[in-house]
Amino acid sequence: MLNLRVHERDKKKPNFIKKFNHYVRLNKQDEVPLFFQNGQFHFENGEVINDPPDWAIEQMNNVATKIQKEVKYRKLEVKDDGDH
Repeated sequence: MLNLRVHERDKKKPNFIKKFNHYVRLNKQDEVPLFFQNGQFHFENGEVINDPPDWAIEQMNNVATKIQKEVKYRKLEVKDDGDH
């Protein structure tokens, strides 16, 4: 499930952040923005994308390694079959 709250605070200790929800927002002209979080591509409504477009894969492959780890991304190959 896509969670766009960057961090979650502890209810008993409001100054303490108990969890970070890292995500990457991907966009390309004339395309719907996509998100990547917890090892999955998502549409803005949170729906999981099982077959992401090549442009989104290319963008995620170029994201800094540290950020890829934070969002649990593993590098994917671009299919380049003309369908994406």
